Amino acid sequence: MHFKPVEKWLLQLEFSYDTSPVDSDDRTPDMPMDRQIRYAAGAQYQWSEKLSVGGQFVYADYGDAKIKNDLLKGEYDRNELFFFALNANWKF
Repeated sequence: MHFKPVEKWLLQLEFSYDTSPVDSDDRTPDMPMDRQIRYAAGAQYQWSEKLSVGGQFVYADYGDAKIKNDLLKGEYDRNELFFFALNANWKF
């Protein structure tokens, strides 16, 4: 059996925008999300015919997330998250 590397790259870019899932009157501090803007970048490398590996980075900005209800009032100075992911795919 002869192993022949494929060596191909797939580059990925993403942008997404979502409106706020709740009004500031109904927002709670356990999920302080306002409008959502996400930027993502990643790469996938086809190592061989059966194996590919990759990684992604996502930056998510969740807006001001102001809370204005009868119990709580306030907002967040920084309301952002960073996601990192690594993956491997093996074809049987």
